[in-house]
Amino acid sequence: MGTKFYRINKILFIFLILAGVFIIQPVFVSADNLCWDECPSNGQRDESGNQYRICGNYDADTCLEWSDWQQKDNLCWDECPYQGKQECSDSGGYRVCGNYDDDYCLEWSSKTLCSSGTVCQSGECVVGCTSHFSQKCFDNDIYWYDSCGNKEDKIQECGSDYFTNNYRCQGNLVQRELIKKGCSLNSCYSYSQWENQQDCSINGNACNNGSCINQLVPTVNLKANYSDGPITVPYNSSVVLSWSSSNATSCYASGDWSGTKSTSGSETIYNLTSSKTYTLTCTGGGNSSSDTVYVKIGGSSSSTSLLSVKKLVRNITKGSDLSESVLAEPNDVLAFTIEVSAGSSSLSNVIVKDILPEAIKYRQNSLKIDGSTASGDIFSGLNLGSLYQYQHKIISFEADVSSAENFKFGENQFVNIVTVSSSDLSARDTAGITVSRKAVAGAATEIKTGIANNPFLDFFLFPLLIAAIIVWLFRSHIIRIDEWVNSQKIKYQDYKAKKILNLKIAQIKKQKIN
Repeated sequence: MGTKFYRINKILFIFLILAGVFIIQPVFVSADNLCWDECPSNGQRDESGNQYRICGNYDADTCLEWSDWQQKDNLCWDECPYQGKQECSDSGGYRVCGNYDDDYCLEWSSKTLCSSGTVCQSGECVVGCTSHFSQKCFDNDIYWYDSCGNKEDKIQECGSDYFTNNYRCQGNLVQRELIKKGCSLNSCYSYSQWENQQDCSINGNACNNGSCINQLVPTVNLKANYSDGPITVPYNSSVVLSWSSSNATSCYASGDWSGTKSTSGSETIYNLTSSKTYTLTCTGGGNSSSDTVYVKIGGSSSSTSLLSVKKLVRNITKGSDLSESVLAEPNDVLAFTIEVSAGSSSLSNVIVKDILPEAIKYRQNSLKIDGSTASGDIFSGLNLGSLYQYQHKIISFEADVSSAENFKFGENQFVNIVTVSSSDLSARDTAGITVSRKAVAGAATEIKTGIANNPFLDFFLFPLLIAAIIVWLFRSHIIRIDEWVNSQKIKYQDYKAKKILNLKIAQIKKQKIN
């Protein structure tokens, strides 16, 4: 038993020794061939002075090592970054960096074409891209891009920013309108914004209507006989022009007077025989202002030489100027002015009475005397009290034109009358008002649009009746048009038969002659 156990252990021992030899031996073989790279990448060149060496595998192992140093025979430069680098020549092919000539420098190879159905991208041939696949913004315009992300042709130019000639004031800042144009979110945009251009306050100026102006704008106030006018004076009488100004350094006259004037003063114009217009312009700080007064000539009778009145009207709604007559439409707002003037003598107990047409309605609390709100009833008689020599008072009030149903279609003429009296003197004047009522399309008017002015009768019943009468006339043979048609038909057939007969006779005669 012991001998047998010994033999088994001996065989097992020998087996383990042999197995160890076969297992351990490959480790020793691998250790004999173990190596490391001595340079970074195959083809890389290292230079030193006038010599160079190239990284590669120059022995029997698998690792990289430097070549022997080589002498630079001819000076050259690399035309590409490193050996093996690929880039696209165009979309149809690529080229590879390497040394393809007798020198030691790198250059690009010739073009290698991509196969059918592929294009070059990032130095490699890939499956072709779909053209016009998407739209994107580039350089503020919109371009087509293919499915591979390559930019193609331009779709739309979005334009560039530009300034307009529009200016405005923002406080004392002058701002100019800027139109912003560009591309965003794959579409063109355009909007306006205001850009600061100038700060007027730096020079003590102010912004007005989009530009810097001197804040000290001159003012001027010109009066005729101490009234802003217009005024009416007797024929061959005189008028006193007086004026004042502020922030002005000089003034000059124009219109029916002329010359340089002081910044304040007065002047008498004598022997007026026609209406006059006087204008005074004053300047200062690079700005100017003007004021104008109108003087009209009245009659020469004793009453108007001592007392005169002038009635004017304007259309507030339409923005018209004061005149002796006005055009209006229903619901317009009118303004009336009455100028009462004393002549060469003072007047007392001056009463003004105005008569408005029924279709023109006075606006409550609109009565004013010389620009100040006044009480009293001008329609029953407004007492102005006394007027001294050549004094003027201006009365004004507003009135509403009635609604359209109060007027006939077309033009409606009205006259507004004002009468002024003082003791045994009186004067009167009028203002004309023309109210135009226009027909509205589709609305009922007094103009007839048919026989009966009834759509059912005019456009249905009457035409039906006329058609029935015409049918009855034909069917009762009162109008024998069928007989006339038959007679014309017979005449035509007879004419046609004679023509055929004459043709045959001519043919027979021709045959006999031949």
